[in-house]
Amino acid sequence: FYSNSDNKNSEIDYLQTHLEEYFTVCFSQDYNDDIWQKYRGLEIFNEHIKDRVLSELDNVVIRFYNGEFSEDDAKAYLSRIGKFSFAKEKISDCIKEIKNKNASDNAYLKGVELFNNKEYEKAVIEFRKVETKDTQKYNSALEGIKYCKEYWGNEEIKRAQEMIDAF
Repeated sequence: FYSNSDNKNSEIDYLQTHLEEYFTVCFSQDYNDDIWQKYRGLEIFNEHIKDRVLSELDNVVIRFYNGEFSEDDAKAYLSRIGKFSFAKEKISDCIKEIKNKNASDNAYLKGVELFNNKEYEKAVIEFRKVETKDTQKYNSALEGIKYCKEYWGNEEIKRAQEMIDAF
């Protein structure tokens, strides 16, 4: 059908619309086992949908980190969206990121505590453990790293000047 089409762009647009409809159902209460049967034909067009599906899986993790979903809901959405054969590895990665949320949250809090205690080098180590998909805390962690470098640098310069002045 697609290979014989005179208007492939129109077919691709329709395909993308159909894929978006599938995503919508995946996030709804209406999802059931029959839904995949209706949409599984999308998999024939892997080359046209793969990037979008993988991106949507990442979006589920981001939305989970931002508090839009519970852990159970996020995992359910991942399993629904990730029914495509090419998505198995990505789903495993996303589930690991979901399980790492507590560690990421704790690293951020520990980084803030260490920063406040002027333990800048240790704070940087903790801030670097924050998950990139946790867009709110990750951006704050990057900002924290920047401040750590600035404050640590100022402390080192001050200490060096004191040593110079002592001689």
